[in-house]
Amino acid sequence: MPAQANDCWDDLLPAAHVAQDPTVARRVRYAELAASHRVAGLASYYSSFFDGRKTANGEIFRNRKYSAAHLTLPLGTWIEVASRATGKTLRLRVNDRGPYPRKFCLDLSQAAARFLGVDKHPDRYVTFRIIALPGEEPLAE
Repeated sequence: MPAQANDCWDDLLPAAHVAQDPTVARRVRYAELAASHRVAGLASYYSSFFDGRKTANGEIFRNRKYSAAHLTLPLGTWIEVASRATGKTLRLRVNDRGPYPRKFCLDLSQAAARFLGVDKHPDRYVTFRIIALPGEEPLAE
């Protein structure tokens, strides 16, 4: 029977490990997805111009709320973003497309940028990891 596109990659792990800890299969799936997407670089943040406009997934964007935009990750993906300069981390959901300038890897709402220190600090370098795919609840910290 051929594998379907939405299968988690359980065949990459010994069955005993998957049976003992189902989160192992999820983490392998996230690692596979992250390998094909840019997950570190400079972060930008939305201007006030976009507040109240629709995002790519149809939601109304609010700069006061935590959210992110990425060019290629599936909309609805949960990520954990870490700032190199401040060491702070934040969990966000990707709900829009962008940033379009190639030098940035992630667009943050103003609230998220403020929390991480990306809005004021000269070092805007961030890394992020996938913590849940669309339709899944994020794993506990």
